[in-house]
Order: sequence, then structure tokens, then C-alpha cells
Amino acid sequence: MTASCPFGRSVPIPVNSGTPVGGAVGDAAVAADYAVAMDRPEHEASSGGQGPAASTSYPRWVVGGGAAVSLLAAAGLFVAAPDRPFLWSGALRAGVLLGVFWLALPTKSRPAAWADVKPGPVVIGLATLFLVVRFPKVGVPLAVLLVIVRYVSSRSPFRRKDGRRSA
Repeated sequence: MTASCPFGRSVPIPVNSGTPVGGAVGDAAVAADYAVAMDRPEHEASSGGQGPAASTSYPRWVVGGGAAVSLLAAAGLFVAAPDRPFLWSGALRAGVLLGVFWLALPTKSRPAAWADVKPGPVVIGLATLFLVVRFPKVGVPLAVLLVIVRYVSSRSPFRRKDGRRSA
């Protein structure tokens, strides 16, 4: 017996010969057993004890195959119906996005692209991108300034060979 949670997932409810564990029958028993199932760690409640990534990660070849299929579908739709750009542009966007995810996924010899990303530079980059798009008179000079500062700070003569600054 399973119960669906508000996020669209099915959660197994412990059942003993047709009656939920605990002996009660009806909606109250389902709600109570659902609450018990939700108290367990997620990997025990949803993926059969194989860990949280067992039900959410896909192999690289699946993502790459989806990108290839989407891009081929976009090409076919572009040839078949060039007057309907909403069809082929959606498939093209999905293919490009899946292709980017495919490139970022980990391989046997390299970790995921986001494994060593620090949040500070990401926030600064997104804020600068927002300023470039929304307020170009402020954002473009700021972006140029950040690129210059980054270049100068990475080529500083005061850095040791191991990357640390000398005091």
C-alpha cells in the first residue's frame, strides 16, 4: 500500500495482511502511517535503502542521449515546419540544456563540474550579470572592472609558487 505525498511521490506504508501496521483502518491510519514513513530517512522511505541518489541520478549516457534526441528532433522540426518556431525552438533549448548538463556530469576520471564551486564568486557573477542586463551603464563597466581585478589578482607578483600570498 502506498500514499502519495504533496510533492507527487509515492511513499510506502507498512502493511500487515491488508491492515496498516498499528491496527487502525481508514484515512486516519493512512495519515498516521504516512507520518511514520516520512519520519524515516528519505533513502529508506523512497528508494529501497539504496541511498538518496539512487532514484534521482541518471547515467551520463541517458542525459547525452536525451540531448541528442532533442537536437535531432529540433532539426527535423525545423526542416518539416520552419514556419512554426515554437515547436523546434523548444526542442532546441531542451537539447542544448541537456547537452550542458551532460558536459557537467561527473565521469570516472573527473568529479562533477559543480563539486568545487564556491558560492561567493557565483553570487558575484550572477549579480553582475543582472546588472549588465538590467542596468548596462552600470553593469558593463562593473563587469570589465571585475575581469581586470580578477586578472591582476591571479597574476600578482606577491604570490608564492604554491598559490598563497606572501606576508
